[in-house]
Amino acid sequence: MMNNKIKHENFENHKNLSNNRLRAIIYDLEIDLLKMSLDPILLELKKDLHLPLNEIKRRFFIPNYYFFLINKINFESLILSSFNDHELTMQYIKTLKKQYISSIKLDMKKKDALVNSLQNLELEIYFSGSIDALTVEQFYRIAPEFEKRSFFSSDLGCAKPDYLFYETIINRLNYEAEEILIVDDNLEALNSAKLIGFYTLFYDGKYDLKGMISNNILHS
Repeated sequence: MMNNKIKHENFENHKNLSNNRLRAIIYDLEIDLLKMSLDPILLELKKDLHLPLNEIKRRFFIPNYYFFLINKINFESLILSSFNDHELTMQYIKTLKKQYISSIKLDMKKKDALVNSLQNLELEIYFSGSIDALTVEQFYRIAPEFEKRSFFSSDLGCAKPDYLFYETIINRLNYEAEEILIVDDNLEALNSAKLIGFYTLFYDGKYDLKGMISNNILHS
């Protein structure tokens, strides 16, 4: 009950007034459509490099993983730069890369159901996410029709919740910020978008999104 109350309050904090100017919705792919796990790679590195897991995570994520997300370095460079005091072969890194790719799961049935449920709201539908180039490649391979309808960190060169992420979206679309609804489960990202002028909606994938948009934004 406590978690539901917190999430409801978070949603209320980001519920906007009625706006008949809305033209587009940008849905965060990471809410419920994209699943991946870095645990197998981190545990493999822990076992092979004989380092504590906390140290593995520290090296992997700070700051190198961010540069991986914005496509400044590739997977091979991510591993090499994070563990440059160890002699890692390219064959070993290639095995880690395969593990990473195999962990990427995209629920296309849920994606199609989401798109179908939102169609009669007459809003253009886009996807977003702080997602690396390998993951984006998998998404476009399965859903090529969304290549021109997506905003990912690896394409934009910046990641949420950076203001530049949302400013870049404005520059690429023929809409004003107040004509776009950002749907996300990350409150920090929503705060950034809201300050720029976007309509925002906190959503965790558990409720009727179409109803939330229709009742709380379009017709409130």
